Amino acid sequence: MKSKIAFALTLISVLSIFGCSAQTLKEEQGYIATPDGVKLYYFKYGDGPEKVIIPGSLFLRDDFKNLVSDKRTIVFYDMRNRGQSEYVKDSTTLSIQQDVKDLETVRKHFNFQKTSLVGYSYLGLVVMLYAKDYSEYVTRIVQIGPVPLKFNTKYKAEYSHLDKKAVIDSTKYKDMLKLFNKGYHKSNPEEFCEIFWNATKNNLVGDQKNVALLRSTCYLSNEWTVNLQRHFKYNFTSTQNLDVPWAEFTNIDVPILTFHGTKDRNAKYGSGREWVFRMKNAKLITIDNAAHRLWLEQDIMLDINTFLFNKKWPDSAMVVNSDPTISN
Repeated sequence: MKSKIAFALTLISVLSIFGCSAQTLKEEQGYIATPDGVKLYYFKYGDGPEKVIIPGSLFLRDDFKNLVSDKRTIVFYDMRNRGQSEYVKDSTTLSIQQDVKDLETVRKHFNFQKTSLVGYSYLGLVVMLYAKDYSEYVTRIVQIGPVPLKFNTKYKAEYSHLDKKAVIDSTKYKDMLKLFNKGYHKSNPEEFCEIFWNATKNNLVGDQKNVALLRSTCYLSNEWTVNLQRHFKYNFTSTQNLDVPWAEFTNIDVPILTFHGTKDRNAKYGSGREWVFRMKNAKLITIDNAAHRLWLEQDIMLDINTFLFNKKWPDSAMVVNSDPTISN
């Protein structure tokens, strides 16, 4: 009996941390039409006073639902041409600048006067560009493994992880390339997507024991390799060509919490350090030996909760006082 009571008290304590209640939270999903007619898929939890917008639903919603409570309204959505959002025929609208505009469309749709933002990977840059242009609507920002502002920024060796040996299966990778060269990604797009995923997914985690925690998105046609190729051709090119001086970010004075793994192979650890170094009200939480999907390797939900909703810096958050970049 005592053990059952202790378990119940522990459960109540954990739930109170996240502000959860026994009531069923309001859930809503659907599509938001952008001014140019593209439909963005969204999923909204709750209708509480604390507002949060999280782009990249296809990557984050399943794992970040732990942030949901009756005190919050959390909106996940997929970017145009990604996830469950509408396939976009007009390739000229596939750009980082348009992604920023789409985030504003989502905010306006829900009439959030103030909102916090969570941006993962490329979206860690998108939320910062949004805050630069729409600072009056932003209260707090969380970045997770953000890419740098300037493409191909070089970082000091200690902030640029290099594997001593390849983590991906070279045989699987070579077999995948052979199929690609034969056009299999076009003739069998969903099957090839899974083949590509299984050949490359190991890059996303630092400890290879965590590969089992990764989930494929190949059930979504926008994520098939043949479609992503086209998307990246335009969207990532716009990111690579981005030329925004750091001085334009000086109007952002909201608190920014950045998480970055030291083994990140998609966005170098130095990138997270640079964002924190450059911004005037930012701190970094380093996740040792984690790669791009760092939240699968270390639980970061309590820290995000502390930062976004308790309005406090987590104990492990640190200031970055030195420039991690290598001057050209």
